[in-house]
Amino acid sequence: MEKKRFVGKYETILDHNPTPEEFEEITGIDWEDRLLLIEINDTKTPHAGWIDISFLYEKRGNLEMAKKYDKPLPQWELNRQIIDYVY
Repeated sequence: MEKKRFVGKYETILDHNPTPEEFEEITGIDWEDRLLLIEINDTKTPHAGWIDISFLYEKRGNLEMAKKYDKPLPQWELNRQIIDYVY
């Protein structure tokens, strides 16, 4: 039987190979629960995970990549996130 893979539809910090320590420090989620982050981000917007990715690269000293992911979100995404937090 083939092993099932859980694939998220949006990019997260997990797509950038964080160490367990980096992941826990940046997200506040235990490494053992890392797949929950994919489920959480998949209910949000395409760029919801970018801030964590930016922090990861900043922590690693790669400011060019950090800046790439540290962009303002489009207004429609900001409005969507506000609605998500209210409900």
